[in-house]
Amino acid sequence: MSLTYEQQEVERFVKERMADLISRPELAAEFKEDTALEEVGIDSVLMVSLMVQLEQKFDIFYEDDELTSDNFATVGIIVERLMKKLSVAEARP
Repeated sequence: MSLTYEQQEVERFVKERMADLISRPELAAEFKEDTALEEVGIDSVLMVSLMVQLEQKFDIFYEDDELTSDNFATVGIIVERLMKKLSVAEARP
């Protein structure tokens, strides 16, 4: 059984996890679609941590070739790619 996630819910989760990773949970509401991870202090180690949290929460898997800074550059890019993964997962029997 797969769950269906709304884009707003996914975006909120991404923002909250980003804020938690930099130990500034109060910033989650301030992050915008174009907020860059690098701008807020999320380096490659924290990016991998974020990716693992996304995999666990949404029951998806990132392939090695997807683990690039371009794919995790901004909130919007992360959410867009995650929504695509979720739509593929939902389409599976």
